Amino acid sequence: MFPKTQNYLSYLNNKFLSIFKPSTNIAIDESTVGYKGKISFKTYNPQKPRKWGLRVYVAVESKLGYIYSFIPYYGKLTTDSLIRSDLSFTSRIVLSLFENIRIKYPDLKGMHIYTDRFYTNAPLAQELSLFKCHLTGTINPGRKGNCKEIKKPKISKGETLAYRKNNILLLSWKDKRIVTMCSSWHDSSVETIKDILNKDLSK
Repeated sequence: MFPKTQNYLSYLNNKFLSIFKPSTNIAIDESTVGYKGKISFKTYNPQKPRKWGLRVYVAVESKLGYIYSFIPYYGKLTTDSLIRSDLSFTSRIVLSLFENIRIKYPDLKGMHIYTDRFYTNAPLAQELSLFKCHLTGTINPGRKGNCKEIKKPKISKGETLAYRKNNILLLSWKDKRIVTMCSSWHDSSVETIKDILNKDLSK
């Protein structure tokens, strides 16, 4: 059974979606509501500013940070309630948040979801493409399903390595370290951006 606050949270979810129609660019991430009381689904993450708290998965507008939809984490209750039990938990989070938006705005087309390496994977990109929704994000190269060349790319600083299957691109590039990404929107072309951080601002 979900907490007694679930009806209120569902009401807020619907209100958030009704007030502001989603744009095409949406970011999905998790947020922590600080809490140190006794509750079974309290989480701990030493890398977060709020180490103890209640985890909430959110779909937000990429520029303004407006929350379109959210899923509180109640442990196994949340896991069991998510759609697509045949996929990984992280993929199901993204698809469930996307589904909330899609149900409210069935005519919304050309959406582009941005995720970090916790969520991003090629099967998720493929699932979203069925709804004409793109996915872009950094990816854990060791994640199951990635080709072995991407898992341990042998490239030097400034070099890139890319593989494409249908509309899904896996790309690694190296600056100080190797970064790997997945995208169903971009190609493997590289553009040089002028470094304004090191520019002499005294002139």
